Amino acid sequence: MTFTTRTLTADDVPQLDQLQQRYAREYPPRSPVPAQFYLSPYFEGGQNVLCAFDQAGCLIAYAPYFPQNDIAWVEVEALPGLESMAEVKAALWLWLIDKARQGGIRSLCFQYYPIESEAIAFAESRGARYSYSIFNMRRDLEKPVPILPLPDGFSLHLWRMESEAEQRQYLDRRNECFPEAPTSIEEWQYFTRTPLWEKGVNVAAFSGESLAASVLVFWEPDSHSGSTEYVFTRRDYRGHGLARFLLAESLRYLKDHGLRQALLEVKAENRSALGIYIELGYEVVAESNVYIATLPALSDRLSV
Repeated sequence: MTFTTRTLTADDVPQLDQLQQRYAREYPPRSPVPAQFYLSPYFEGGQNVLCAFDQAGCLIAYAPYFPQNDIAWVEVEALPGLESMAEVKAALWLWLIDKARQGGIRSLCFQYYPIESEAIAFAESRGARYSYSIFNMRRDLEKPVPILPLPDGFSLHLWRMESEAEQRQYLDRRNECFPEAPTSIEEWQYFTRTPLWEKGVNVAAFSGESLAASVLVFWEPDSHSGSTEYVFTRRDYRGHGLARFLLAESLRYLKDHGLRQALLEVKAENRSALGIYIELGYEVVAESNVYIATLPALSDRLSV
């Protein structure tokens, strides 16, 4: 099979959407990422996404590359049933390896559901090994949301963070709590311009003028599901029950805006957070696994 590769452009977005939708139908509970997102600053305007096209110009596979510190989150996704899939994936893999080496990246991370057996087999053939699991959790908002007291010494803010100073304050605290996955001001400002943030809010607890804890709440317009993500409490403010309180307020915010369920992801090994989520009515609905290939063990083998 003859194919060509190049980085993503705006003209490729419709084809990428179609490929992802077909892949998601083949491998539930995978859900498509809006293809337009791959043109964002998170992916250098498309420069960190390599696409493969057949002779007719049809998009048949793609590989996004998202570096964070010394790791990169990656994917090698091909059209289900594609002929010469191994050859196409091998070409995308070599590109990922080259990006990693140029950027001084130590590890490539893949996230797959167990049903994605072909994708897992490919990653493992390139040296990736299982590292940890992630739970997808869901909370039915038709059920009552507990009313919890605001811990003493804190104030509740439904914070839109509209000024750059506020945004930088939030990102400083968020990156302090998630040093392995920092977010830049450019990435955050892109997010605030998406439909997800149209009615989104940071349900935040402050101690005086200092941000103590936070839960981001957002959803796609016309969706019945909202996300409660990036839950953190800064070290000096832990032990007061702030995360539990803010999550309850977040659930109430979603319910008051007509959402029917709340979604989040959490590492399976994070037992303390998992306990809080279960206590507040979240249930595990799916489990995905993270596979990591590390340098210098990363293989640039051409075997297919």
